[in-house]
Amino acid sequence: NPNRPPVVLASLTAHTGLSLVESCMMIARKQKVEAQAAALFRPSRSLFVCSEDYVCVSDLIDSLRFGLYKAADAAAPSETPRAAWVQAFCASPADELDPGLRRGEGGAADTAVRALVAASCDDVILFASPLLGAWQQPADPFLRPRTDAAPGEATGPAALTRAGCVLAVSHALSCGKRLHIELAGHDRDDLSANLEGRLLELDDCIHAAKVDGLQLDSAAQRASIEAGLDNCEGGAEGALALVQRTLRGWLTSEAAVLMKEIEASRGPGLPLPMRDSLAKVLTSAGHEGEAEALLVLEATLREKVLGGNHVETLAAVTNLARMLASQGQLPEATNLYRHAMSEYSKSIGIESPLTLRTTVTLAELLAEQGLTDEAATLYRSALSGMEKAFGPAHPQTLQTTDHLGMVLAEQGKRALASSVFKRALDGYMAAYGPKHPETLGTMSNLANA
Repeated sequence: NPNRPPVVLASLTAHTGLSLVESCMMIARKQKVEAQAAALFRPSRSLFVCSEDYVCVSDLIDSLRFGLYKAADAAAPSETPRAAWVQAFCASPADELDPGLRRGEGGAADTAVRALVAASCDDVILFASPLLGAWQQPADPFLRPRTDAAPGEATGPAALTRAGCVLAVSHALSCGKRLHIELAGHDRDDLSANLEGRLLELDDCIHAAKVDGLQLDSAAQRASIEAGLDNCEGGAEGALALVQRTLRGWLTSEAAVLMKEIEASRGPGLPLPMRDSLAKVLTSAGHEGEAEALLVLEATLREKVLGGNHVETLAAVTNLARMLASQGQLPEATNLYRHAMSEYSKSIGIESPLTLRTTVTLAELLAEQGLTDEAATLYRSALSGMEKAFGPAHPQTLQTTDHLGMVLAEQGKRALASSVFKRALDGYMAAYGPKHPETLGTMSNLANA
C-alpha cells in the first residue's frame, strides 16, 4: 500500500509474531492481490544481520541495497536477482519446524531455523554501525546474567553486543559464507577520514566487545542462543572472536585500499602517518611481515624527506624497533633503539622525555639479553634525568628505580639492590599506599634481595 510507510510492516511483524513475508502475504490476501504479491518473493541468498536497537529503517534499507549490490557482484553473472533474509524481521520463519513458534519464545525450532538460514544463504551482510563513539545499551537481558544487570555504555558496532547477531554471523562464517560489511550513512561518509586519522580507535572499538556484554531480545531466547553458541568452535568466546577477527580483517583491507589511493594522489615518496597505525593493527592481528614492511618504508621515507635526526623520523624508527622486539628480534631492536637514543640526545637533549623513555626501553632490552652492565648504566642515566624532568615521586621515575634494583640484584649486588628497592618502595608507599600492585611488587623485590 503506497500510503503506508515500510515501518508499518516492521511494526506488524513485531506485534503479531509473524515474519515479514507472512505479514506481507496476509495483507495481500486481505486485499485480494495474493498472486501479484507472491511474484515479489524469491529465495533469499543473503543473510542481513543488524542490531534492531541501533539501526533505523532508512539506514537498514540503504545498507541492504548496497549489500545486495556487493553480493550480486561477487556471485555468478547468470544468477537471478538477489533477495535477503533480514534477521530482524524474521519472527516465525519456518512454521513447519514448529507451528507454535512465535517471536521471543526461542526453543529448538529457533536454533534449527538459524542453522537452516546459515546453510542456505551464500553470504552474510553485517550492519556494522556505529564504528566510533559511545552509545547507551538498551534495557535488555544479558546472555550471561550479571550482578550489575543495568546496561551501560558500549562502543563500536552494535551488532557485536547482540548475542543473536554474533551467533548468526559466526555460524554463516563457519559455513564458509562470504561477508559484506555495510554501514549507516554517516559512517559510510566518514569512513575514509576515520581510516586515515582514527584507525587505531576504530580497531579498539571492534576489539572492545566482550561476551559478558552480549544481550538478548528477551530472556526466553537464552536457552536457544546459548545452545547455538555452545556448538560454535570455542563457544561464545570463539564465536565473538571469529566475528571480531573478520571485522578487523575488513578494517585493515579498507585501510590498505585507502592508503594506496592516498599514495597515488599525494605521491608514493611522502611519509604517511597512517602506515604506522595500519602496521600496529596488522601486528596485533598476527600479520607481522606486512607490518614490518610498512614500518621500514615509513622510516625510510621520513629519513629521506625530514632527515635522520628529525623527531618524526626517530618515532618511526622506534615504532619499527618496538615491533621487532615484540617478535623476539632483540638484537635488531636493540640496534634501532640505540640509534634512536643517540639521535634524540643530539637533537632534543638527553633530559627530554622522549630521550629518557627511549633510554629506559633500551635498558630493558639489554637486561632481557643478559647485558646487565650496560643496562645498569643506562638505568642510572635515565633515573638522573627523570628525577629532574618528572620529579622523584613520578610513576615513571619509581618504575625505573625498581628496574635498576632488579638489574643490580641480578648482578649479585644485593646490598645495593636493597637500597634501590627501598627508595622505590618509599615512593610507592607515599604515592599509592601499601596495597597497590606496584607497592606490593616492589615489596616482594626487596624481600627477595
